[in-house]
Amino acid sequence: MFISGSTAMGAFRGFKTRWPARAQVRFASSAWGYAVLEVDGRGYRIEFVDTSGAALHCCEAGTTGPCRSVACD
Repeated sequence: MFISGSTAMGAFRGFKTRWPARAQVRFASSAWGYAVLEVDGRGYRIEFVDTSGAALHCCEAGTTGPCRSVACD
């Protein structure tokens, strides 16, 4: 599951209900920006970028497993 820009709670309070129960916040920021999701046959990469174009957080994953933090290029 990939969620970007969710402000449903109105703040950075913890969610009271998580499904699946193992769901975790991997990166949270109050910075304005956007996320770039790149997918190919080997896996995927997510890059969170601020409005000036600077990468805030990056992660990569294979075809299975969680997205793990990596250095942004």
